[in-house]
Amino acid sequence: MWIIAVNNDANKVRFGSSGACEALVTVLKTHSSNPQVLENACGAMGKIANDNDANKVRFGSSGACEALVTVLKTHSSNPQVLEKACGAMWNIAGNNDANKVRFGSSGACEAFSCSCQHSLLESPSLRECLWGDVEN
Repeated sequence: MWIIAVNNDANKVRFGSSGACEALVTVLKTHSSNPQVLENACGAMGKIANDNDANKVRFGSSGACEALVTVLKTHSSNPQVLEKACGAMWNIAGNNDANKVRFGSSGACEAFSCSCQHSLLESPSLRECLWGDVEN
């Protein structure tokens, strides 16, 4: 999914209008113990939400914020899953105050703290995902 959505606004719209946002949230909930499925679903969510306000609203309304926080909590020792989950959170929360509130009230801040303690030192790409180019 995500390769089809990258740099293609029309496909992001198609994904959103066809129910892909809601389906991906269902995938997170029903495959919560499968890190590879979660990594791919989170990656797709991030790409579909990127620069698409309607899809950000769809994700927020369908429980994506809460589901992504659960992914952070349950896979805090898996840097690959965390990287994709953080990327999805970044894109779903970007320019969407309602989703920022959803993430905060779902325990995102606490989950980030716990995840950082477990995986940050092991993953340069996760550090980049969380803080961008802060060190420069």
